[in-house]
Amino acid sequence: MAAASPHAHASSAPTPASFDGGKYHAIAKRRDPAKDYDVEPRALGKGSFGTVYCGVSRADGLRVALKYSHSHLGETAMEQARAEAVKMQQIMDRTKRHPNLAKFIAVYEFPNPRARTGVSIVHVLQLWAGGSLLEKVMDLIGKGVWSEAYAAQAFSQLLQSMKAMHEADGTGSFVHCDVKLDNDFVSDDSRDAYAITGDFGETVWVPRDPANPHRTFRRRRFAGTPTYAAPEQLIADSSGHHTYSPAADMWSMGVTLFCILNQAFPFPREDGPKLREAVRSARHYAFHRAVQDDAKDLIEKLLSVDPTARPTAAEALEHPWIRRATVGDLAATRSMFNLPTAGAGGVIVKGVAEEAGDLTSKGSSADLLRELGGGLSLEQFNLIRTKLGEVLGAGYDIKTAELTEEQFEEVMSKISIRGLVTSRLFRVLDTDGNGKLSVDELTMGISRITEPSEDRARLVFSMYDADGDGSVTSGVVTLEQFLEAVGRNPFLAKLMLQPNEHFRRFVATA
Repeated sequence: MAAASPHAHASSAPTPASFDGGKYHAIAKRRDPAKDYDVEPRALGKGSFGTVYCGVSRADGLRVALKYSHSHLGETAMEQARAEAVKMQQIMDRTKRHPNLAKFIAVYEFPNPRARTGVSIVHVLQLWAGGSLLEKVMDLIGKGVWSEAYAAQAFSQLLQSMKAMHEADGTGSFVHCDVKLDNDFVSDDSRDAYAITGDFGETVWVPRDPANPHRTFRRRRFAGTPTYAAPEQLIADSSGHHTYSPAADMWSMGVTLFCILNQAFPFPREDGPKLREAVRSARHYAFHRAVQDDAKDLIEKLLSVDPTARPTAAEALEHPWIRRATVGDLAATRSMFNLPTAGAGGVIVKGVAEEAGDLTSKGSSADLLRELGGGLSLEQFNLIRTKLGEVLGAGYDIKTAELTEEQFEEVMSKISIRGLVTSRLFRVLDTDGNGKLSVDELTMGISRITEPSEDRARLVFSMYDADGDGSVTSGVVTLEQFLEAVGRNPFLAKLMLQPNEHFRRFVATA
């Protein structure tokens, strides 16, 4: 069942030199996993190593994810896959299969004449039925029930996963090396769901040294994600080595918490001099005004330039911001990942209820998006709902709310669409001409300017055709000429959304 893929690079995993063949042979099952699982034919996704399918255990009905190696992989990549299986089994054993760590269940290896190496390797993993943590948070924000208390609960569960990895069995630490929201998941869709950390492809083992409690691991190859990486991890030292340690993971946890509370990254997104300089000095963007002081304090401590000054996972779990949300009445409530509505007879924690309002009358984001129309994704729509709340205040009615031109400019800035000729765009999107934008006018308009199409080109042209005579710059460019030019480059209209000098440059070359 191995599937071909255009991805040619092998998973970043331990090198074959570190591979313990004896340990692998002790855990590998030498048969096709289809003998033990009913594997669904539709793939869940593809990666550099293989294709992932959903399966159901014939023994106990457990739903799992089966990652089948690509047929084209060479022996080096297959050795890396074997080494990764050994590593994941070690993580399970040394952390006692901690509930906040994604579960490695088994590895299979069996003959496959279509494969380049003559065999297929299959990793069987826990299926994260609840999806990604980021998607779940955005959904709760869209429903209006997310709060710092729930953020603290979710983050505390991620801290538990870090504590389990860093303390392990007392003989050393597993350093994840790629802590980020993309690697955080929700166990399932039940009321008992919880956050888990997964994807251990870059994880390394650092043996314990009683004489050096801050022992690190160094290598020349950078591993991780630049926007989440600690200074010593991102920026190589004078000998060309990057440094990894539990403290580096904790910096990444600080970035994760900043993202959860601010719905934005603390540092520039793209890897380059600006990101490196900001990370080197821990000069992050400003906090949202709604973030509490003690939450800021925890983030500042986690984003300490000095690795020895960052709190450990165990210390972070004792921080006042975490303790308030995980001890007492709030800790005893149902899971933050499946909140009941007041109409369903459940209890919404005091403080969140005021933010949420009447959940049953607001409806779900998906229902509202279908009602309002437009080509936005659910994630984009949830983001806009959140930013509208920041501008219009909590409790606004999305179906009747209207934006002034000043409020429109503020919303556009918050969703990172800046530099627009906003006054003209406002008038173009104000289809009924009442001097205000309804939310449906806003969502339809944003979907028009974010999709490469003739519709967007027409909208952009109308922004610059201030007098409505069908041409711009004294007749230099007509609408027909503009559409013809944009037709040669459908993304040119996106460039036109930037300040006027770009448009003048286009006119000069049209």
